[in-house]
Amino acid sequence: MLRVVDTIADLQKAQGAYHKKLSDGIALSVERTVEHLAKLAEKGEKITSPRDLMRTFFQIADKTLLQSFSTPEFLDIQDKLTKALMNHKIAQRDALEIVYNSLEIPTRSEIDEAYQDIHALKKEVRALRKELKAVTAKPAAGRAPKKAASKEPAATNTPAT
Repeated sequence: MLRVVDTIADLQKAQGAYHKKLSDGIALSVERTVEHLAKLAEKGEKITSPRDLMRTFFQIADKTLLQSFSTPEFLDIQDKLTKALMNHKIAQRDALEIVYNSLEIPTRSEIDEAYQDIHALKKEVRALRKELKAVTAKPAAGRAPKKAASKEPAATNTPAT
């Protein structure tokens, strides 16, 4: 259980670093947008609608965030976040398996193993059915077809009373 607590602390640390880098990128996007708007104002141009303002911001933010998120530093932060999350999930699963075993509840590992066995058995049944169909079809091909029995009763010449 202590391992889960440790992985939560590691995950929160990694999330903090990721969120800081993310907010730095967004803040830089806002700064660049304001600078762009100032340049437009110097030229005497104006943004006349909220849609134009949002379009301008999105164009600048797209370029800025692409640059920020392509740096080795950001990729390292993202990698640490992913590893911390995976380590936490593994520790969490291990802790839950301990609890489930004590309560006699099937664990995920046991359920996964059962599903794998079921899948293997289904494949085996399909293969056996295919083989049986092939074996039973061969002798039938060599024989003459049998006449089907008539479902109607045979007509009799007895007078009705």
